[in-house]
Amino acid sequence: MSRTHTTSSAPAPALTPATIAFSTASNKVIELLHSEPADPNALLYVNAKDDASLRQLAQQLLPFLTSKGDALEKLIEENKTSQIHVSEKTAQFWELKKLAVVSILDVMQDADKDTAQLEGPAAKKREDYFRTAQVSWAALKEVLIQLHKEIIGPYVLGTHHINIDHLMMHVIKQNAGDQISVADLHLAAWLARIAKLSSATGFEEGNDVVNKIEAHIGGSFSLPKDFSVAEARRRAGLPSTNVSPTERQSRFAAFWDAIRERPSWKKVYADGLH
Repeated sequence: MSRTHTTSSAPAPALTPATIAFSTASNKVIELLHSEPADPNALLYVNAKDDASLRQLAQQLLPFLTSKGDALEKLIEENKTSQIHVSEKTAQFWELKKLAVVSILDVMQDADKDTAQLEGPAAKKREDYFRTAQVSWAALKEVLIQLHKEIIGPYVLGTHHINIDHLMMHVIKQNAGDQISVADLHLAAWLARIAKLSSATGFEEGNDVVNKIEAHIGGSFSLPKDFSVAEARRRAGLPSTNVSPTERQSRFAAFWDAIRERPSWKKVYADGLH
């Protein structure tokens, strides 16, 4: 019975994996999502691969980077003159953060110039930036490949959990569409960030979103299309009429199509991806 005095036969979402095997798989996915190569915040700063995209990114980042650099400078200077100083570790952290901000800020401040117009240190910084961007997005490719292997589909742990009690095994079948785990929550938020960085929107279908991510990574990168579209939609409780039984899509696309139909997704991303 709920606070609205209504009842539902639908089970509560099983956020906690039901078996050791599923728990291991869930932890692996979460660790991959929070690994350094997968960090959407870091990828945001190197989300430009040519002069045009660098100009666009600079318009977005310059105000923030300038403000952040000023704030760090103020903290560092105040710490030098204050009677009570922060720890040496904190002071070094501020200095490193300032160096990182300044290095990106230098590139962004010259973003209105074509690469051919730059000389000396400015040209070298632009070259290094584009090289770093290429390496960073190439590293994401490996993360995507590993994650793709771990997704059962359409959700990370599929739509069934297996409970093992001593030597007896049985499957708990839950209503399609309600079977998500904590790994799905991590994956949904992360994939939304990567999709936004790749110029995708929350209103697009999974295949289109994945195509944009693949194109953004470049190098003819393509994820395996090894999951039945009809089966993915059936498991997620979505209509599968007019879907060919032979049609296949990547597991990320199947996940996207399933998760974006959930009320929670629609509420969080009602105004677009972020």
